[in-house]
Amino acid sequence: MTNRFSSLVAAAVVAALQSYAAQATLVFSEDFTGLSNSTALTTANTDLTYIRIGSGGGVINAVDPGSFGSGPSAIVTQSTSSGSLNGIGVASTLPSSNIYSLTMDLRLTDLTGDVVIGVGSGSAFTGNSTFSTSQGLFWLQSDSGNFERRTSSAWEDVGGGTSLTLNTNYSLAVIANGSSVSLPYTGGTLAANTMDIYLNGNLVDDDAPVTTNGLSANAFRVYQISLGNFEVDNIQLFNSAVAVPEPSTVALGGIGLAIAAAAARRRQRVRPSQAGDAATGQN
Repeated sequence: MTNRFSSLVAAAVVAALQSYAAQATLVFSEDFTGLSNSTALTTANTDLTYIRIGSGGGVINAVDPGSFGSGPSAIVTQSTSSGSLNGIGVASTLPSSNIYSLTMDLRLTDLTGDVVIGVGSGSAFTGNSTFSTSQGLFWLQSDSGNFERRTSSAWEDVGGGTSLTLNTNYSLAVIANGSSVSLPYTGGTLAANTMDIYLNGNLVDDDAPVTTNGLSANAFRVYQISLGNFEVDNIQLFNSAVAVPEPSTVALGGIGLAIAAAAARRRQRVRPSQAGDAATGQN
């Protein structure tokens, strides 16, 4: 009786997760529609709730036409080599969830310094400091073009080594499962506390560990530190898993693995929990 009850509970959990994954809920989007060229981004003319230009100067402006098809995008630049932070995001107003998906278009227009992307919860998403490891469901960064993800204690190369090149359009998708059970979604399955990372529709990291196990996220940030420039567009966040993205129409060339090859090697596995105290700070 006990075994049958356990099996029924497990089946109910799987069915609920499948339904959850199929009903991907869009909780935030911004494509900068309606902004003319060189318009400064504000929290009044966008749906962003965090926009910051630090003491080092620079601009956060719309650029029209943008690099990702028709319509404007946003460009973030810095003027000096100081460690000052320039960036955009949403500060702790998204629905709280330990399952989050992020999709966005990204173009690095200067490889100097770091571009940091995070989804999580805490003061790092409302203040002007750099990231705090323990506050991120996941943190990613371009470190002078080297694409990295944050574990509980260190930066590691995405997919064992992935480079982002200058003036190249990338469609980024991250599907993160910070829950304690596996999560099926259209195109794959995520083990507990892991994420899949796609570039231009190609899976470049499969079941990589999230930064902080079990963290419920309600905010995101993307920012530049220590010089450098980047362009971003079509930001979308879902408090659920989304289907595998189609290959981008703007940049299809050889990064990562083709979806067909990735699908052949996909497997469901459970990684051990990350141990140790969380670090704080940049690099």
